[in-house]
This record gives sequence, structure tokens and C-alpha cells, in this order.
Amino acid sequence: MTTRRSATSTALVWCGVIALFITAFYVLVYPVKSLRVPLGSDTPVYVYWARRAAAMGLRSPATGGRPVTVGILASLAATLRIPVAGVASAIGPALAISLALAVAALLDLSVGRSWLLFVIAGLLTGLFVAAMVSGYLATLTFGVLFVAGVACVAGNFSRTDRIPTAAAALLVATAGLAHPRFLLLALAVLIGSIVWLLPGFSRIRPPEAGPMWRPATRVALVGIAGAAAAGLSLFGGGWASGVFLDTSRDTVLPRLGLSPLVRSSFKHVLSDAFPWYRALAAVGMAALGMVVLAVVPGRKNAGVPDQPHGANSLMEVAAADRVRLLWGVLITWLVITAGAIAALLLGFRAPGHRLAAFCLPLPMVTALGLVAVRHRWRARPRLGAVVVASSVVLYTLAFLPGWAGQNPFAAPSAITQSRAAGRLLADQPPRTQLILVADDRGRNPSLPLIRSLNYLRQEVPPGRLLDVHLFPGTPADLIAGRPTLTGRIEHDRLMMEYWPGIQKALGRRPVAVVLEAFDRLRYREALQHRASGAKAAAFNPAPGVIVLSGFSGSPPVHGLPAALTEIGSGPFSPWLPLLLTPLIVVAFTGIGWRWGRLALPSSDAVNRLALAPAFGIATFGLASMIVDLSGLRLDPWGGSAALVLALAGPAVALWRARITITSPS
Repeated sequence: MTTRRSATSTALVWCGVIALFITAFYVLVYPVKSLRVPLGSDTPVYVYWARRAAAMGLRSPATGGRPVTVGILASLAATLRIPVAGVASAIGPALAISLALAVAALLDLSVGRSWLLFVIAGLLTGLFVAAMVSGYLATLTFGVLFVAGVACVAGNFSRTDRIPTAAAALLVATAGLAHPRFLLLALAVLIGSIVWLLPGFSRIRPPEAGPMWRPATRVALVGIAGAAAAGLSLFGGGWASGVFLDTSRDTVLPRLGLSPLVRSSFKHVLSDAFPWYRALAAVGMAALGMVVLAVVPGRKNAGVPDQPHGANSLMEVAAADRVRLLWGVLITWLVITAGAIAALLLGFRAPGHRLAAFCLPLPMVTALGLVAVRHRWRARPRLGAVVVASSVVLYTLAFLPGWAGQNPFAAPSAITQSRAAGRLLADQPPRTQLILVADDRGRNPSLPLIRSLNYLRQEVPPGRLLDVHLFPGTPADLIAGRPTLTGRIEHDRLMMEYWPGIQKALGRRPVAVVLEAFDRLRYREALQHRASGAKAAAFNPAPGVIVLSGFSGSPPVHGLPAALTEIGSGPFSPWLPLLLTPLIVVAFTGIGWRWGRLALPSSDAVNRLALAPAFGIATFGLASMIVDLSGLRLDPWGGSAALVLALAGPAVALWRARITITSPS
């Protein structure tokens, strides 16, 4: 009992070190800079996806087709009674912590216990995903679940029962539901790891370890089951409604016949995410790590744990298989990423920018190399400690400027004005259309215009999301009923893409607004049509908001359902992310702790604790989907029901399995 408590205390200390460091790195920027709007251009998209899913169901149109990620956001906001925008600002850092712990657990389970490796891998991974934390929530959720699934497979190679493999398959399937497109990356990485495992397929094993439970077969089963479950849920269950709104410039450019601009946009994002000093730190240190691992002699340095004298053959073979699996995952992932970047640079529309920012093998290989250096210089511990500490500091300095230099793409005034426009729409009869008038004559007009539209959408009632339109032109042209054409290709094609929808809206007594925070020039133009007397209040209903003459909609109505009247929350306190991030991590850990005991019966408290947030994320996300399928909306009570279901699930599973789980002595 004393040994178990000591192991748990040690696990809490080192996992806490990783969590506190990453929390400080990502969350302190909010109170320090007094930020009251979430960082990231994609964050408002997740906010209105989650608000709509909570009110109208995950299968309703325009909820994103990423049910696990959106369901978690909606359920957390409903359970905690906190606006979705506040949850979105905190869940990114919470997912970074969960991913860092999952990577640390994967390396620990694969190459053996080393507290130095555990901590360094967690810290470097948490820093590396800085480009993902600001809005790429589905990508982070996928990464947490996929890495945890691989760790679950690796940690149970010495066992012959089915529960760990089933748990790994469930994690991979849930990762696909978090971000379906990244499921292709997961399957490709698993196939590559199978190739690496095949040379050891015929190794001698005890009779009870039949062919179906050999490592390569287990990985294949995990991939097949994960792909099948995710595919059935997405396409058979109707999660993808087929209705998608334009969420970014990259989504609309192909429809405008401007695909070459997408490639140049991808290249620009790649260069922004990896300036020379950051690329040198991430890629250079990983390359040095590979060299160190290749040239430093000794099994320990090569990543293979030393086996105690007299260890049985199954344990020895399982240890070698775990290392093969790890390197299969790392090498395959690196090759795929390098190929995507090369294809992008050669002119293909490959997502090299996204895969580069999410190339987790880079910090993992760097951590392995640093530990190998530390082990090689064990006779000079101070020198080894200096090298390791300097490398972590270098990594921090490489990624800190990019994160600390970020600002929201909308000021608090823009959110306040969008909320006022949402209130105008909430008072209108159902099906009333809201038109945002904003224009941009720059090189990339679609970029700021669609971002403005996203921030407006996050504040309107969720049931009216499809009633919001963008008129990329001048107030005078909309009043005259004609499109604004400038001679600039991207602007005019965007105008003509949206013009048919505007024409239909013109016959429905729409509300047309100009918001000063989004377009000051058009706001000043709209002021020229200022009304007087009793109509002045209707013309300028809130500071920075103008309703165009003749576009004030219909008389207000009352008694409509909440989905048509509940507007967004507006700006939040800059201290909210700092308070909420640890709470979310603790909640995920509490939900997933007992699932970790079930899925990792032969592991100790360290890896169960490190993987508990991943199991909590998967359980809570699936529970949200189940509750939604039952017909109970996640807001107001469905989120709490999902939490109860997630907490009750492992207790029932443990009782049904009738197994006794003990920590190894």
C-alpha cells in the first residue's frame, strides 16, 4: 500500500509539473494582455458549431461534422454554465496538456521508465503544438485520442486479453469522430507501424499468445475497428448533414475557381508557423536527436529498456515489439509529413502546413535524443544537465514569441456589436434574414470578411445561423439592389458567389447592419443616411451598429423558442481561461481515471494518470453523442446527463468484466 501511494504521489508531481508549465505558457497571456476574446481565427467557428449543436442537436445542419469535439464543447458549457466562448478559450490549453501527457505515457510505455524522458517529452510536446492551441481544437482532440490509443496498444503487448485492444480501437475510432479527415493520417501511421512490426511476427511466444494477438495483428485490428466505427457513425448515423458554411478563406477559394491562391495561402501559413529560428529549433534538434540515437552505443540509448535477469520470454519479446511499434509510428509520421510539405512546395494543394504544425514525432525524437545524451554523459552529470536544460529553454524561446505575440482577430467592441446585431435578429419572426454589410479592397479580401462573418455568427441565436449572410460591398449598392464590383478578381467572385443568396433575402424583409468594428469606412458611409426624430433609435440601436434604411425587418415578435432568441455571451473576463483550464484538465482526468485502470491493467499509476485525460475526453465525447442521439439536447440538461453517463460507464464495465486490477509491485 505504501509503495502504491508513493508511486501515485510521484506521478502526481511529475504530471503536475507538465500541466502547470503548459498552463502558464498558454493561459497567462489572457490576464497579462487583458484579452477578452478567444485567440485563433477558427475559434468562433467552434463556438457557433457548439452553440447550434447544443440547442438543435449534433446532426443538425452547420454543426461541423466533428461530433466528438463539438459535443465536448457544448456539454462542458452546459454543465459548467459558462458561455461556449469562455470554454473555447480554455479547452485549447487543456487539450495541449492532455496531449503532452499522452506523448509522455507513450514513450514511457515503449522504452521504459525514465522520469527525465517523461518530463522532457511532455514539455517539448506542449510547446510544439503552440500553432494548434489557438483554434485548431479538433486537431488537438484527435492527437490526444490517437496517441493514447497507440500507447494503450504498446502498454499491453505482454497481455493476451481483449479489453486493452478494444480500448485502443475505441480511442482511435473516437479520434476519427473528433476530426474525420485526420483519420487518414492515423490509418497511414498504423499501416507503417505494422510494417515495422512484421520482422518480429514469427518470434517465439507462449502458447496462449495466439496469432490473433500478436503485435502486428493487434495494431491492424485497432485500425480496422477504428475506421469502421468512425465510418459507420459518420455516414450511417447521419452526423455529416451535407450543409457546411464557409469558415475560412481556404474553404471558399476553390468554389471561386481560385485554387492556386489556396496553395499560396498554405505556404504562407507554413512560413508563419515555422520561421527560420523555430524550424531550426524543432527540425534541427530532432535531426540531432536521431543522430545521437544512431551513434551512441548501448541498448538503453537506442530506446530499448534493459530487461531484468530471468525475465520470461513474453516480457522480453513484448519490450522489443513496443520499441518497434514506437519507431514505426515515428518514422512513418515523419515521412508522411515530409512528403506533404514537399508536395506543397512543388505546387500541389497538400496540407503540408497543417501536418508540419502537428508533426509530434519531432519533439518526441528530440526528447529521446536528449535523454540519450544525458545517459551518455552520466559520468559528468552537470554537463548533461546543462545540455538538457539549455535545450528546453531553447525550445521555449523558439515557440514563445509566436504565442505571446498573438492577439484576437476581433476586438471586444466587435463582439459587443455582433451581440447587438444578434439581439436585433432575435426579435424578428422566424426565417428573417440578417445581412452583414462589410467590404475589403485588399489583396486577400475573403480573409477578413469571412472572419467578420464568423464572429457575427457566434453571437446570433443558434437556430438562426443559416439566416446570416455577407454582402461584400457598400451600403449604397445594397440599398440600390445591385452587387458591388471593383475589378479585383477575388473580391468580385466572392460578391457574385454570395449575391444569389442576398437576392433571395431581399424579398423577405431582411435586417441589414453595418458594424463599425468590422468596417469603419462603410460605417461612416452609412452614417450619411442618418435618420432623425423617432427613427434615429432604430437606425442606430447600439453604439457602433447601424441598421440600413429600408432594411429594418418586421415588427418584433415574442414567445419564440430559445434556439431562435438566445444570443451569444459577448466578451468574457480575461481571468476566466486561467481558472477554467485546470478545472477542465481535472474533470477529464477524473472521468478517465477508472477507464485507464480497465484499459491498462498491467501498468502503474504513472501511465494511468497520464492517459486519464485522454480516456476522459473520449468518454465524455461519446457520452455527449449518445445523449444527443437519445433526443435530449445538450443544453440545458444534456451536458449534465453526458457527465453522469461518462462517470457511470467505467463502474459498470469493471463490474461486468469481474476482474481485479492491481498495480505491479
